[in-house]
Amino acid sequence: MSRNKKVNKFDQIIKIMEISKKISSFGLSAKCEGKSRPLIILFPAIFGPLTVVCAACAIKGTIESGENIEASGAATLLAIGVFQATIKTVSVLLQEKKIDFILRWIRNLYSNHKNESNSLFNGHMERAEKNFTKFSKYFFFRIFLYSFGSAFFILLIYMNLKGKLLLAFPYLSTNYFNTHTIGGSLLLFYDVINLAISESTMILIGIYLIATLNILSDLIFSLNEKFQSGSDKQSNNSILQQIVILHIEILSKFREFCNIFDVVFAIQLFSSVLLLLFNFYLLMYSLTDFLYICLIGCIFCQLALFCLFGQKIHEKSERIFIDLYLTKWYEMDVKDQKILLLIMKMSQKTLGLKAGGIYAIDSSMFVQVTKMCFSYATILYTFL
Repeated sequence: MSRNKKVNKFDQIIKIMEISKKISSFGLSAKCEGKSRPLIILFPAIFGPLTVVCAACAIKGTIESGENIEASGAATLLAIGVFQATIKTVSVLLQEKKIDFILRWIRNLYSNHKNESNSLFNGHMERAEKNFTKFSKYFFFRIFLYSFGSAFFILLIYMNLKGKLLLAFPYLSTNYFNTHTIGGSLLLFYDVINLAISESTMILIGIYLIATLNILSDLIFSLNEKFQSGSDKQSNNSILQQIVILHIEILSKFREFCNIFDVVFAIQLFSSVLLLLFNFYLLMYSLTDFLYICLIGCIFCQLALFCLFGQKIHEKSERIFIDLYLTKWYEMDVKDQKILLLIMKMSQKTLGLKAGGIYAIDSSMFVQVTKMCFSYATILYTFL
């Protein structure tokens, strides 16, 4: 595949994301430039809090009517979920320039003439592109369609069968049940779109970061092979130079990635804990309520993807140090030894995602969060 075709294919992915952004901002992302650019968060910043307020009004109504906690449980879960989606969307939109900077770097990896002739770059970048396309079509959107879509319809059925409002507009009489239902459904649909935009942006950059780590690992392997086969020094120096440049770029862009999504990671962890804790508590009250079973499925899907994503980055970055250690670096020239030892020293601290800069995001977090939430939910159920 020629360089232009590869660049065009990557640009198509970015274009789809731009269209999604236009939908979220109701066209403001195409019109607002310069100082007015922050206005693209206007609609997410209005409709997100409005949904939370509607959920709060529904909770208030159930409390005033003297109904038990089950009646307001789903509304509470919705409020927490929408709060998560809104903060994540606004945060991603406000960091748009920094995100574009990383995306331009990824694009340059395609368009760089040196990389064009390197089969390692070609193979891994094409694989990353296929992985994102496959993930988007067959995994990511299926999760959104099946889990969130089914939860959405079950919520509507729940509202109609039980005659309860999960979202009630303030200052509008509860007698207008259909108006509340239709308006609330539109708000929820908009919030799910926003959630998909923020999640796909993070996943796109993450998949390509993993691809660059794979390229770096293969370059190290290639350097070791060439050295053992007795290749000319110029060829070895060229590969070593590529390793140094790519390693520095990866460290820089990964640090930028973590700074951009720092708030997103923290909000994801905080809201997931609240959602799981409260959902477990509600399930203990009503084990046969399919609504809560469906909602907890959505929460588990999102948290699992989040933790597996962090685990994958950690594993790939850990492999860099191992690959460097397994090379015949001690037989190389003193100058090359110093360079490789410096990279090895920098690679000892593996790259990894952290929520709030403290909690490592990996598969063990998924297990720990689930166990903790279930334990505390059991305590709450026992004493309340």
